[in-house]
Amino acid sequence: MACRAISARCWQSGRARSHSILLPEGDFVVVEAKGDNVTKTGVRYDNEYCMIWRLQNGRIREIKEYCDSALVERALGPFPADKLAKAG
Repeated sequence: MACRAISARCWQSGRARSHSILLPEGDFVVVEAKGDNVTKTGVRYDNEYCMIWRLQNGRIREIKEYCDSALVERALGPFPADKLAKAG
């Protein structure tokens, strides 16, 4: 239940069109979300996300986010080469 409250607070910014908690298990929660955004240059950026949240004492300690990286590059431009090398 605490996971649901944390999820709702994090997405009240209006940037997520919909979200749902798929799997709360111990200190981990899997969240699915869909964005509803426009870049500063007017390009639509409506990505879909899967996030794994690690909680500790009722606080979010870590978030791993998975999304369509090709859409990120189309909407926001290529990833910086130095960041790609570190992500390797």
